[in-house]
Amino acid sequence: MSRDRSSKALSNTCLFTFVSVDPQMRPQQVPTIYPTTYREDELYLAAYRQRAAYVSLKNRKGSGQ
Repeated sequence: MSRDRSSKALSNTCLFTFVSVDPQMRPQQVPTIYPTTYREDELYLAAYRQRAAYVSLKNRKGSGQ
């Protein structure tokens, strides 16, 4: 936000990864959860598409294109 609070701009973006662990900090399998409402399905699909776009972009950058 500008000092005079007249405009806003994006300054940072983040991608968080969460890992399920046991008491000894070993990664654990997380059961698959499926959407049960139309709203949950909409959010799930949006997240799926966003991740697919991120993976695709990451793969293109990694291949030197």
